[in-house]
Amino acid sequence: MLKKVIATVLCFSICVVPAFAAMGKVYCDIIPGKGSTSSYDYARTQTSAIENRLTDKSKVMNIFAKAWIIDYLTGTAYGTQSTTSHYVLKTSATSGQVTNSWSNPTKVYIGMGQARTRYTDNTTDEHNRTGHQYTLGGQNAKAVSVEPASTDPATGFGSGKGDAMIALIYEVYGYDLSEYTYVPACTLDTDLVQDADAAVKALADVNFDVQTALRDGDHTPFGYLYQGNVAYTVVEQPDGSLTLTQYQLTPPITAQKNSTRELIGKPDIPLYQVTEVENAAAERNVIDTLYK
Repeated sequence: MLKKVIATVLCFSICVVPAFAAMGKVYCDIIPGKGSTSSYDYARTQTSAIENRLTDKSKVMNIFAKAWIIDYLTGTAYGTQSTTSHYVLKTSATSGQVTNSWSNPTKVYIGMGQARTRYTDNTTDEHNRTGHQYTLGGQNAKAVSVEPASTDPATGFGSGKGDAMIALIYEVYGYDLSEYTYVPACTLDTDLVQDADAAVKALADVNFDVQTALRDGDHTPFGYLYQGNVAYTVVEQPDGSLTLTQYQLTPPITAQKNSTRELIGKPDIPLYQVTEVENAAAERNVIDTLYK
């Protein structure tokens, strides 16, 4: 059984913010790649992690870039590739290739990328982005197309999945989350949550770490349901089972005092805790309700 967490009791992490801006700032750059052969279309994504402010590479303990592609319909990850480099200001990773034959129905994929830096004072910075949408295959030869992927909550990845997620969780696990607020994954990129409330910033922290852990064949969460400081998501596993994860969101309080030293990046303080993970079997037709 999942642990009961009282939503009105918030657990906060204390974060002391320096009186001046951090010196370090990493940027995730995404470059799309596409093409066609005599019978199929293909796509790949390149991600570069670029240190934007620092010029002293000796302060960069490691810099990480990850590139991958997800199936827009199911969230399945493909071509996951990552690179970690040390004491440099830039690194890059290129995803594996996804393909779709012209004889198959059209398929839509999204290129994804993230960057993270750890500095020599053990502070960090991170940046993730939804990249480009690829349309591959179909009955028209060389119909491959690429355009910026939507981050609109009405049209982007995970949009409109809240009711289906609520219904699936109730049917399989027996938890009624109908009063919870749904946040689609496409709205949780670093740049999109700068002015969001504390709970959504914490969900973005969750989503970044989930993305970091993705391997080929894993399903990306379409989004998250939250109420107060409690959040859930459910995903299909590669073996066809379901996993429901509960999080306790712990948004930081800004302490109003000066730091005694200049930090290179931001304190590495998680904005959430994993409270419970529950696996369950479900019929194929039940799981597929999430993909309609």
